[in-house]
Amino acid sequence: MKTTNQFKFQLIFLILVVFTFSNIQAQDDSFDDEFDVSISDGKTDYSWKTPAGRYLVSSSFFSLHGYVNGVYASKSDEWTSPDPTQLGAPGQLLVPNTNKSSFQYDFALIFGSEINERTRLALETHYVADPSNTGAAGPGGVTLAVTEATGSYDIIPEFLTISGGIFWSPFGIINADWLGAQNNFALIPRASGAYPVHYNERGIRFNGLFELGEGAAINYVFSFGNGLSSFDINGQSAFDTNNGKTITGRIGIFPGMGDKLDIGLSFMSGDLRDETTSGLTLIDPLRYRASASAFGADATYKSGDFKFRGYFIKSKEDLSSDVTVNIVPPGLERTGYMAEVIYLINVGDKYFKGVQPKLRYDKIEVDQLSAVGAAVGKSTYDSSTISAGLDLVMSDTFRFSFDYNKSTENGQTELDNDRFVGKIIAQF
Repeated sequence: MKTTNQFKFQLIFLILVVFTFSNIQAQDDSFDDEFDVSISDGKTDYSWKTPAGRYLVSSSFFSLHGYVNGVYASKSDEWTSPDPTQLGAPGQLLVPNTNKSSFQYDFALIFGSEINERTRLALETHYVADPSNTGAAGPGGVTLAVTEATGSYDIIPEFLTISGGIFWSPFGIINADWLGAQNNFALIPRASGAYPVHYNERGIRFNGLFELGEGAAINYVFSFGNGLSSFDINGQSAFDTNNGKTITGRIGIFPGMGDKLDIGLSFMSGDLRDETTSGLTLIDPLRYRASASAFGADATYKSGDFKFRGYFIKSKEDLSSDVTVNIVPPGLERTGYMAEVIYLINVGDKYFKGVQPKLRYDKIEVDQLSAVGAAVGKSTYDSSTISAGLDLVMSDTFRFSFDYNKSTENGQTELDNDRFVGKIIAQF
C-alpha cells in the first residue's frame, strides 16, 4: 500500500438476478456456517467434512444446493502489478482481476446423493469469471471448475470411509475460503499461498472418526494421489506427470468442549518434478527436479455469536542440483499464518437477523531464487494484509458483505493495492 492523503470508499449498488430453481429435496431454511459441526438426531457430528459439506444432505437420495455472489471491487491502482508474495494462479479468483472498479459474479452448484446407507456421491461445481478474461464460454469469459467429484463408501460406518475421484486436497481449513458464500472476507488470505494454491487432488481419500467420551473426539482424513508439479494451479494435470505420488492428511481434535473447539494438524509430502528442464532460466524453480513437504496447524472456536478461525502453514520446495551447469539451488520455504474473528450482534427481526463485524490479519513469507554472481541463491519477501468489515445478515441464507483490505509489502516496493469489496450473497 502506498501512503496517500486519503482512501476513497465508493458507494455501491449490487444487482442480483433472482435465482429460481425447483429442488427435488426439501431443505431446511438455515445453514450452519463454516465453524459449525452439524447435528444429527440431537447428537454432535464430529466427522470430517469437505469444504462444501454443509451443502450436502446425507440422508437424501438427491439434493441440489448452491449459492450466487454479486461482487463489486473498488479501483486499486496497482492491483495487477508484479508482487512475489501474491497468490499464485488462479490468484484472487473471487474478485475482479483488474485495477479498475468493477462488478463480477460467481456461483456454485453442489449435488449430493445417498444411494444407500453406505454409498454416496458428491459433485461440486463452480462457475467463475476467468481471471484472464478469456474463458471458454460466455461474454467476458466463464470458467467451469469441478472441484469435487467423488464416490464414497463406508467400509466401517463412522470409522472408515473410502472416496475416489477429484477432491480438495485435505490440508487444514484453507479450502473453505475458495467458496465465496461461506468465506468471511472476499479476498483469499495470502497466507494460504504457503500451500499449493487451489489444490484439487486426483486420487483416493480415507476418513473416519473416533469418539473419546463426552464432548471429545478425533477425526482424520488423508489422501493418496497424483500430486502436482508446482505450487499454483498450473501445476495440476488431468494425469500424473511423474511416477511419484503425494500423501496429504489432517487430524482433527475436539478436546472436550463439544463442537466449540476444533484443533487440526496437517501434513503433505510428495514429488513435484522428476526431470530437469534446461530451457528455463537458472532462477526459475521449474527448471529443477523437486519435491515438496508441508506442515500446518489450525483452530476454530465458537462461543455463542463469537467465532474465531486461524491457521499456520510451513512448506518447503526442495530443488535438486542441475549437473548440466553444476548448479545446486537452495530450497525454497513458504510460511503463512492467518487469524480472523467475527461477532454477530443478533437483532432477531424476521427480515433482518443482525449485524456482523469482522476482522482478519494474515501474513506470508516466501523465498524466490535469485542470481548471486554465477551461482543461484534466494531472496525472501513478505507481505501482510489487515481486513476489516461488516456483514448485514438478513437471514441464514442471504447477506450483504463489505470489507476493506489494506496490504503492506516488505522487501520490495510498496504497492497501491488496497481494496474495498462488497458482495451480495444468496444461498439455497
